[in-house]
Amino acid sequence: MSKCSGCQTEVQEGFRFCPSCGAEMAAAAAQQPATAAPSPEEVAEQLRVLQQKEAEKERLKQERLERMAQKKVERQQRLAVKKVEHEQRLAERKTLREQKRLEKTKKLAAKATGGAYVPPAPLTTPTAPAQPSQAAAPQPLPVTAQTQQQTPPKPQKTIPAAGWALIVFLFILLLAAVGIGSYYLTLYIFS
Repeated sequence: MSKCSGCQTEVQEGFRFCPSCGAEMAAAAAQQPATAAPSPEEVAEQLRVLQQKEAEKERLKQERLERMAQKKVERQQRLAVKKVEHEQRLAERKTLREQKRLEKTKKLAAKATGGAYVPPAPLTTPTAPAQPSQAAAPQPLPVTAQTQQQTPPKPQKTIPAAGWALIVFLFILLLAAVGIGSYYLTLYIFS
């Protein structure tokens, strides 16, 4: 180990500067051999190597950009396929809901008619009499189960659970207000 000429701190061999004061070590400076200027062939070789490295970096960068673009296209294609599949599922669900609603309507109509579902027959109008001079009284249409249109009973409206919770809360709030009001009224009367 050598000592720094500026601060007398012991410095390990091979250090060029003192870690304490930053002064240059005289022994390290003396050990550095003077470097000769490189020959033109060496400079040309170093330049060629640097150009090859830069070309390789540019090629790798271009490949990375192409991979990223490819991944983006693939992701967009997957999203488009998922969107189409989602729309198909929505259409299938809508069709199933419509079928269930139609079946429910048929069941309600069958229940109302007391048997199997019978679609209503189209209403017919009476034909005009053959002779216009004879005024015939209008004859009523025969009433049958087919011509009589019955509407299915309307389902009763129910209040959802959240509605009941709100009603109970408001009732409790009303009771509390009445209780507080009667308390203050009692204090006013008896004071």
